[in-house]
Amino acid sequence: MKENAAKKSSNNNNEDEEVPQVVFERMMARILASVGVPMATGLALLHLFGVAKERNLWDVPLWLPFLATNSSYGL
Repeated sequence: MKENAAKKSSNNNNEDEEVPQVVFERMMARILASVGVPMATGLALLHLFGVAKERNLWDVPLWLPFLATNSSYGL
């Protein structure tokens, strides 16, 4: 088995194996979930804090947007 792998790799030194489409789609879904959800949450919180302060609904303390940004982008 090792010999077959060695022969196969020696024949295709310059060619990389393609990732199957199913695996690629799974990888993209995981990347989007692990990056997109925290980013969208952070942006939504910053927008909500800005709207609340702009409309004088709530005087948002300065540390709260910092904490929200740090928890969504920093983790």
